[in-house]
Amino acid sequence: MSHHNNNNTTNHVVPLAAALKNNLDLTPFDQVAGHASGPTNRIFVKDGKIYKPAVLGKQTNREVEFYQKILPNIPEIKEFVPKFYGMQDIRFEDDAGVFHEHKFMVLEDLTEHHNSHSLCAADIKMGVVTTDKYTDDVKREREAKKAAATTTVSLGLRLCGMKVYKDGVGLQKFDRDYGKAITVDDIKSKGFEIFFHNRKAIRVDIIPHILVQLKKLLHVFETNNKYLFVGTSLLLLYDGRSPEEIQKDIKDTVVVKMIDFAHVDTLDGDNKRDEGYIKGLTNMIKLLEEIYNAETIAALADVPHDTHHPHAPVS
Repeated sequence: MSHHNNNNTTNHVVPLAAALKNNLDLTPFDQVAGHASGPTNRIFVKDGKIYKPAVLGKQTNREVEFYQKILPNIPEIKEFVPKFYGMQDIRFEDDAGVFHEHKFMVLEDLTEHHNSHSLCAADIKMGVVTTDKYTDDVKREREAKKAAATTTVSLGLRLCGMKVYKDGVGLQKFDRDYGKAITVDDIKSKGFEIFFHNRKAIRVDIIPHILVQLKKLLHVFETNNKYLFVGTSLLLLYDGRSPEEIQKDIKDTVVVKMIDFAHVDTLDGDNKRDEGYIKGLTNMIKLLEEIYNAETIAALADVPHDTHHPHAPVS
């Protein structure tokens, strides 16, 4: 799929009832951990493209600025970001026949080439803070308490939701509340081990391909002295079926991408790097390496072992 920035908007009429009720034309996108209410806040999908609202309430979504103005300044991060195809105006027709026009960003659908029935997906919120400099004091204090109560502050990451393919069963979903309840001590056993477990074994064939991408991204952040990424997530994808069922190289099903860029800002003052994001990546790499090493050693020894004895990552 080619990458071309098209800042010109085009008009497209979509009957709201059809889009939301009959799944015609634009289809509501099944987000791993997202939440939305009303058509102008929802994300849609069609023909390998995601349509994401460019205006939230009365405010322009700052994610538009990220794709149009910030991303060109950090080309080293582009391979970890969904392709941006420009903007599009869509006119929604409500049940009363009244048209409402709204502007959407058009982005790459990262799930397009995956089997939806066996796609494993994890949405992981990165960094140690969840608010930016534009957040009012009341909300900043409230969000800081939430962050401290989860693994956000201690680990620099928090599981927001995941879908996991279980052999013979299908997809099992874990929502935002499940992720919020995970602690430093059990994020490995209740988070990542479950994400890679297909009901028979942990998929050690998948982990190295994700680790390669995470380490490349860590290098990008270790050399990034321009921008602070607040409230962004890492999306991890892979096909949960066996290599024999997929009939292609398993690494071709692995996706590691950053998503949600409404709170990206410039680094200033004494902040020379995005230490919160670096902390999250470092801990995630450590956790996955622990799982991989434990499973590999156990397989070599051919003895059963307890996979539920988490070692707390460094804080």
